[in-house]
Amino acid sequence: MLVVPGRRPSSISARRTHPRNVSGTTPTFGAIRLTAAFSDNDVSSLIASATNRCARSRSSSGYFPGAGITPPFRGIRPSTRPGAIQRSLGRQIGDQLDAHADGHIFTSLPRSGRVRAARLLAEIGDCRAKYPTPESPACTAGVAPSTRQSGKMRVVGFRWACDKQLRDAVTDFAGGSRHANLWAADLYDRSRARGHDHAHAVCILARARLYVIWHCWQDNAAYDPDKHHALQRVLTNRRATQNRAA
Repeated sequence: MLVVPGRRPSSISARRTHPRNVSGTTPTFGAIRLTAAFSDNDVSSLIASATNRCARSRSSSGYFPGAGITPPFRGIRPSTRPGAIQRSLGRQIGDQLDAHADGHIFTSLPRSGRVRAARLLAEIGDCRAKYPTPESPACTAGVAPSTRQSGKMRVVGFRWACDKQLRDAVTDFAGGSRHANLWAADLYDRSRARGHDHAHAVCILARARLYVIWHCWQDNAAYDPDKHHALQRVLTNRRATQNRAA
């Protein structure tokens, strides 16, 4: 049953349970007594005057706090081309990535694309002194384990204190790179075979990926699969396995 604006419900229970047309199209079960204080005065917490409720209903199609206020986004029409804003932002990101001096390093990484490469570049930056060793970005991103040692006790666990944005960027790239790189896929599969779950295996792969990114970044050189010795070993072993099988 829908309460008609301007008509008082028959009982207090009806005011608390009957649906009211707040948006003009969607009923709600919010209690009228909760909004009575906003429509009259201090002593009308239970029974709001029908006059004020009727005036509010004419201006806002219902009773709720702030009724009658003009919506701040009235007059703004939705885009007639879905995805137009996303495509425009994508083009701007690509232009900035191409203009950056280190853009070629991150776009050369396997399955990095444009958005992932731009995100990695934005999070890692271009200050080489910030990460003097390959372990530095791994620890900052939280993909390297945290070791706590006191006397004879030594505990190795997950590194919670880290740069969350950098960790998300690195793990997202590492998880996707295993679908386009045999070395990354082999490292991920071996981690899963040791009993690690997907998230742990991706962190292991992300740590190894950061070592490769760091060397390319420090040398200001694009990623070259022919110079990636670990990848070449995996390819050699696979070719040898295929030859034996043949």
